[in-house]
Amino acid sequence: MRKPAKEQAALWLEQATADLAAAQWASQGKFFANACFGAQQAAEKALKSVLYGAGERHVFGHSTLELAQRAAGLDARLGDEALLDACRRLDKHYLTTRYPNELPGSYPHALYTRGEAEQALSDARAVLDLCAAILAERFRG
Repeated sequence: MRKPAKEQAALWLEQATADLAAAQWASQGKFFANACFGAQQAAEKALKSVLYGAGERHVFGHSTLELAQRAAGLDARLGDEALLDACRRLDKHYLTTRYPNELPGSYPHALYTRGEAEQALSDARAVLDLCAAILAERFRG
């Protein structure tokens, strides 16, 4: 049996929050590629929480940009250009952070920097905070 939209959204948002915490932990340990990927995952799941909260039954895709654009139909704040730019940056971390053959001449752990991790964490936090606010407004009461 499928969970109600509010419960489904809460599960996805909780996992997004946990992913962001893990990404912050990875950054503190100087695993910057892992931090960037975790940040991308946190934003992806936060955006999916909004779509599930709106009653969607199956939310597919990994592009935070595409998910935000889709969810902007539910809340215009998700279409804000600064938020979309954050999603564009996060999407760049989906593959290159994980696979050694995605980057020429090296591998992710050797190439990702603290600055990239900090930016990714900041971008993911912006997405997650907005999604949490949207869900709180939607399910108020």
